[in-house]
Amino acid sequence: KKDKIEIIYAGLNFKNRGVEMLVRAMDFLPAAFYLRLVGGQHQQREDLKKKYHDLIKQGRLIMEEPVPHLKVKELIAAADIAVLPTPSPGFANFTSPLKLFEYMAAGMPIIASDSQSFREILSPENALFFKENDSEDLAKKIKYLSENEKIAQKIGRNAFFESKKYTYKKRAEAILELFK
Repeated sequence: KKDKIEIIYAGLNFKNRGVEMLVRAMDFLPAAFYLRLVGGQHQQREDLKKKYHDLIKQGRLIMEEPVPHLKVKELIAAADIAVLPTPSPGFANFTSPLKLFEYMAAGMPIIASDSQSFREILSPENALFFKENDSEDLAKKIKYLSENEKIAQKIGRNAFFESKKYTYKKRAEAILELFK
């Protein structure tokens, strides 16, 4: 049990990726929870700073400018819960972002939108799913993982082992197999 629970989202673009839905989930969580957004474009960060000034002032929303990839890995590893809040309709139907595989490789407990594309990679064994476009359900899943450390650890551990199927080498082997 920790005094503070860090939720992380890392990405080069915040637009149409469910970031605002994730920020709105903070309204349903106790003060011990805070959200770290890493990346995004300058104007997207500025717009969020204006809109969610109070959360920033309370220390519940931290925004990091884009950082080198190694630093992103460190920030992910230091967090407690990683979120993939991709909304539907939109990218949720066909995306499998790099951050998904980075979260898995870091052994993070993952909470993802319940979309077909995420279910092609993730399962209830290595992630929790929340109702698409539902900030309140997302908050419930975040709270649940924070209160159930053994489940969070199991999900993270399973995600780590599952990530071994998605290395660059494995992907290249699968592509080469198509040409045989």
